[in-house]
Amino acid sequence: MELNKINILINKYFDGETTLSEEQTIATYLATEEHLPAEHIAIKVMFEALGLLKEIKAPQPKPRKRS
Repeated sequence: MELNKINILINKYFDGETTLSEEQTIATYLATEEHLPAEHIAIKVMFEALGLLKEIKAPQPKPRKRS
């Protein structure tokens, strides 16, 4: 993907203005691009960490005993 276009999408992402499709485009770019610019490395790590959060399940609350 053209670097200028991905930079526009990344800026939109941080402004909270991307669609799910655009976010997927960013994620795919970060996961598949062999030579990322230095400024995209931290963004790649962030996307990877956010992806891992999807796998974490919140603990179920224990039922309270009534007195």
